[in-house]
Amino acid sequence: MKPWIALFFICICSGCSLSFLQLVENKIQGTWRVTHIAHRRALNYSMFKMTFQPEGQFKIQSSCQEALGVYELDGKRFHMEINQHTNKACIEELRMQERMIINYLTKVKKISVQQEHIVLFDIFERNLIELDFLESLQSI
Repeated sequence: MKPWIALFFICICSGCSLSFLQLVENKIQGTWRVTHIAHRRALNYSMFKMTFQPEGQFKIQSSCQEALGVYELDGKRFHMEINQHTNKACIEELRMQERMIINYLTKVKKISVQQEHIVLFDIFERNLIELDFLESLQSI
């Protein structure tokens, strides 16, 4: 195979995967509400919201805490890291649930995006957190 043909195929493949990653990243941008934690329904009075912003940033707003972090989408891998974290006073049941969510977020390695639903998985593809779409960034 001639070198320019090989380079052409590499460019096409890289371009395809890059645009696919951009599509997924664009699709997750907005505010999402946590509905399930490790297959268990979130407390019905809990409003744990995550906002995925452009350029790999996310924000958490909940009854007990606020946090800022970064996410990285790289092929099939999805990684999240919390940089700033603030606790607020709240009831113990909510505090325990939100502590569990924060702990699971540090273990996320894969994402599945379907219409208005996201599932976050660990390295063993165990379902950690499920979120439902609330609003787009344009309406925030």
